[in-house]
Amino acid sequence: MENFKVVRRGPDGRVHVSVVSYSEAAADTEMKRLQKQGAAARSVPVAVGGDVPDSVLEEMRQTG
Repeated sequence: MENFKVVRRGPDGRVHVSVVSYSEAAADTEMKRLQKQGAAARSVPVAVGGDVPDSVLEEMRQTG
């Protein structure tokens, strides 16, 4: 099973990463929930126990 984390940018411009790992379906649900609230969010595949790549975090910082 592939794991996913949800990355979002808050209104203050800070980037937040989910603490838990999700299944693909659960990550998509959480991402859509955050987007409905106006957050910039995306689902990122990660290795089991892995972290979100720095390139994704930097991209999220830049889009704000």
